[in-house]
Amino acid sequence: MLPLSVECANDGCNARFTPLLSRYHASVCPLSLHSCLFHPVGCQATVRRVEMESHITSCPYKQIEGLYPHLFHPIKELQATVSALDWKHMVIMSDFRHNLQVQISQLRAAAMSSPNATAPPQNNAAAAGQDEEHQATTAPPGMCKCLES
Repeated sequence: MLPLSVECANDGCNARFTPLLSRYHASVCPLSLHSCLFHPVGCQATVRRVEMESHITSCPYKQIEGLYPHLFHPIKELQATVSALDWKHMVIMSDFRHNLQVQISQLRAAAMSSPNATAPPQNNAAAAGQDEEHQATTAPPGMCKCLES
């Protein structure tokens, strides 16, 4: 069973979420660490999401951005696609979890209202006593110990 809440793994972020929402939070947490957007062309900096914009404006590799548009445009598109897919995944998993909880509740309710549901032990004992009594009154002589006494 999943824990009720989990804490964000990023240093300095004390946010707590359900396991499904924590995955989404991890994809947008301002304190998460990321490689610089110019990493593909040589920047080795790793900065927090919240600091990325200021890093990019001062990154020495920004000067060569225009030289490699075929690299940067697809990267930006992929980042946007990943964010959208993460959000959709979180929504789908949340709906799936809700549907499973509804089905479990329905199955439990059906099991409790079913005529084949196991009765409490005292009712089983009473039913067993009724069966013995019925046997005692309908069994041929010598077949039931309760009539022999």
